[in-house]
Amino acid sequence: MTQTIVLGAEHTKTKKYTNIKFIKQLTGDYNVVCVDPFLVSNRPEEWAFIELVSKGYGSDMDVMFAYDAPDQRVDGYLFIGYWNDGVVGE
Repeated sequence: MTQTIVLGAEHTKTKKYTNIKFIKQLTGDYNVVCVDPFLVSNRPEEWAFIELVSKGYGSDMDVMFAYDAPDQRVDGYLFIGYWNDGVVGE
């Protein structure tokens, strides 16, 4: 199950409303690419942790950081999309 984190806020459990949605990904070479729905790494439910970095960034989208292990954050990715209610569907 994915744990969602809002930076700078206490973690509180929310009711399930609208799931997190990734729209674009910032690649390792700093290019922004459209998310391919068939790539596992671009599906929120495939990540162990998703942090909300900035809400309402740019054109009302949100910046999120997804990674699998707290000690391996270097393997994570930045996504632009919609945090919505901060929940992840299975």
